[in-house]
Amino acid sequence: KSYPQSPRVRRRWVMSRMLEMALIWFAILFVAVQYIMPGLRNTLVTLEHPDVLRFAEGLVKIAVPNFVVWILGFYAIFHLQLNIIAELLSFGDRQF
Repeated sequence: KSYPQSPRVRRRWVMSRMLEMALIWFAILFVAVQYIMPGLRNTLVTLEHPDVLRFAEGLVKIAVPNFVVWILGFYAIFHLQLNIIAELLSFGDRQF
């Protein structure tokens, strides 16, 4: 053993984190389909008829949903996924 290990894998904890990760990815999909895609479509229409003000408005309208997607993605990857991997590998050092 080259790293501290926990005595067992908490299966219920892993399953609840996997469910949470699935819900987070569903929320990302929901935000992308409901808010980002229509805003992006409307923004791309302004490229056919150049209007800098409408283009900037379209970018601002998708900025907040894009930020939400990034935050949820970072939470899913760097918190949920890495903790699931640590639990499955029985990584025992929880002081990180």
